[in-house]
Amino acid sequence: MSQEDCARKWLPSQVYRDEAHAASAVDWLIRQFDLQMTPKTNAFVFGVEDKATARLIGHVGLSPLFDGVEVGFGIATSEQGKGYAAEAVSRACAWGFERFSLSAILGVTDEENVASQRVLRRCGFRRKEEKMMRLQGVERSAIIFELTEKNAQQTGCYRTPCSRCGG
Repeated sequence: MSQEDCARKWLPSQVYRDEAHAASAVDWLIRQFDLQMTPKTNAFVFGVEDKATARLIGHVGLSPLFDGVEVGFGIATSEQGKGYAAEAVSRACAWGFERFSLSAILGVTDEENVASQRVLRRCGFRRKEEKMMRLQGVERSAIIFELTEKNAQQTGCYRTPCSRCGG
């Protein structure tokens, strides 16, 4: 997935030279883990898999941003448009609200990344502000979305059973 054009465009810091380079990034994330950490201090990144094939098709995570927490995600191009991103974002946010008693979770997109904006809106995020930010090492116009636990519950994107596995 990290070699795909969409990854190069929206997540260039997550484009790895080869499997060994990707494995070193995973090893680094694992070494950061301890039971006391929270997404306000450290990144939590989870794989997204196709349940039918157990194939890794993307990632979702919660990580520190400003004084809060941001959700980030990426899904393989061949799997986009199937609801995987919205399901992964919803589940990650529900976990963050439940596990860490977060009051809100942010989502940040480049103003041109309309697909990611649609995912966030589908999950109940509301547009909070637009501002210039350093995104993936480049100063860009960014749109910041926010999801509160209350909004998540009202939109039905909270504790919703998975349509594919019922979990």
